[in-house]
Amino acid sequence: MSFLPGHRTDKTDHLFTDELETSLAFIVDKIKTRKLILNVHPFVAAYLKKGLFPVYRKWDIKYKIILKIQAATSYHMLEYHFYDRYDNEIDLA
Repeated sequence: MSFLPGHRTDKTDHLFTDELETSLAFIVDKIKTRKLILNVHPFVAAYLKKGLFPVYRKWDIKYKIILKIQAATSYHMLEYHFYDRYDNEIDLA
């Protein structure tokens, strides 16, 4: 087992975007809704929207949904909430 930077350890890396995608997959599978709004911190929103093929568009195609990303300045860096098209918060519990 190596602890050098750049070397993998026995634990798998868990990124925040992986957590978001897992929650998204749960919502699409269990709740069967196709139009969603994701409120996140502005830095996270910028990351999800950046590039020619942004992360959130890849999720749109993968899960056959319409996902809208909204930046919420009052949120902490790793705070996020999903809403349906009627602005009702979706509880992940």
